[in-house]
Amino acid sequence: MVKGLFKLAVFALAVLLVFSVATTLKDGSTLEDSLIRFHVKANSDSEADQSLKMQVKDAVVEKLSAALENVVDVKQAENWLRENLDTIKGWAKSALERLGSDQKVSVSLEEEAFPTRKYDTFSLPAGIYQALRITLGEGEGQNWWCVVFPSLCQSATTADLQEAAQAAGFSERVTDTVTENGTVYEVRFWLLDFFGKIKNALHES
Repeated sequence: MVKGLFKLAVFALAVLLVFSVATTLKDGSTLEDSLIRFHVKANSDSEADQSLKMQVKDAVVEKLSAALENVVDVKQAENWLRENLDTIKGWAKSALERLGSDQKVSVSLEEEAFPTRKYDTFSLPAGIYQALRITLGEGEGQNWWCVVFPSLCQSATTADLQEAAQAAGFSERVTDTVTENGTVYEVRFWLLDFFGKIKNALHES
């Protein structure tokens, strides 16, 4: 009797573990499929180049926020970005020219491995995300990251984040996970990050 109950408990635990892993993997895919990251690489780590990076970022973010203001579907956002890469490059070049720089600019939209990233009001686990990338000059300086869709590049309160996430189709569970709302969600974030790091390792191998 006791042996039978023990086997039942082990089986139930195994089912629970499989379900938890499957749910976590699904949430990871939801995040990766529902976000478009933004990645700006500076020419170098010099103070001047890092300053240029931040000013170009500000100029491009302002225009992107306006252009994508009424976009609520990630596929629509991706299509708009892909069709307007030259326009975005023009925005970056114009900002550099205003600042007296002739650095070259390259712009792309592609899948990229991202490390764990903590922002003011939310965190994103490591993983493979679609990313709008702007490279200034040789692109050998420190990076700057944010989320271009949903639009979270500018300071976002928790309420702003929840509203944007809901509009982008995130479930309440996923939203609570990235804001690490409660101990259970901190564990779920850790699992998402763990699996994301495995994806990154496989992607880079």
